[in-house]
Amino acid sequence: MHDAVDWKIIDENPFLKVKTQKSSVKVNEFVPREVVDKLMKKANPVWQVILGLSRYGWLRTPSETLSLRWEDIDWEMNRMSIPEPKVEHHEGRGIRSCPIFPELRPILDEAFEIFGDKSEYVVAAPQYRAAANTAMGWLSRSRAQ
Repeated sequence: MHDAVDWKIIDENPFLKVKTQKSSVKVNEFVPREVVDKLMKKANPVWQVILGLSRYGWLRTPSETLSLRWEDIDWEMNRMSIPEPKVEHHEGRGIRSCPIFPELRPILDEAFEIFGDKSEYVVAAPQYRAAANTAMGWLSRSRAQ
């Protein structure tokens, strides 16, 4: 809203005097490897990919995880070109490059064996993409399916 005032779209911020409650709940929580390893043993292949990309690839979930396509994986260079739908509107943002870390490589290899010829996306779950890619989610006009 401050930007809208600065850009003279509105005269004043209608939320300026709105009070909100402070929360002691942490928004971001570090999940130890042991917990992820236990989850990986119980997860189906789709969820193994989601967990692996978010924990071992450091991808934002759901936006980056569900936007990653097989064409974004450079197997020879062992790197990923990660789409950034949440920040693509910022200058110089939209895609970042990241190595495929050793913990993630076997997960991606196995997922490619299972889904590589069946899905354009690394996470072969169009229902998750449809549910997350909405006006209430991370709607990405350039990467939407």
